[in-house]
Amino acid sequence: MGRFDCPVHGAAPMGIVCDHIQESIHSREKIDPVTRATFIDHDHPDYGGTRHLFYCKTCSSDYGLPPQNHEFTMDRYSEVYKLGFIPVCWKCFAQLTNL
Repeated sequence: MGRFDCPVHGAAPMGIVCDHIQESIHSREKIDPVTRATFIDHDHPDYGGTRHLFYCKTCSSDYGLPPQNHEFTMDRYSEVYKLGFIPVCWKCFAQLTNL
C-alpha cells in the first residue's frame, strides 16, 4: 500500500477508489455499499502480488464490474484501473465506509 498526503491525516496509507467514492470522501459523505476488486499476481505471490480497487454500485452497473467482492488475475488490473480510479487517503475512506 502506498502513501497519500492527506489534508486531514497527513501522511497516510493510500487506497485506490472510483471517482464517485473519491467525490464522497472529498465532501465527507458516508459511502455505502462498496465493492472490492482484488487482483492477484499468481506468478509473483512473494512480491506483494495483490492489489485492491474499490468501487460503488454505479460503477458496477456502468462498467459491468461484479456487484460483489471479486477476485481477478493481475492481467486485468490496468484495464479496470483505466476506468477512472483515483488514489485517496485510506483513513478517510475507512471512516466513511462500512469497512
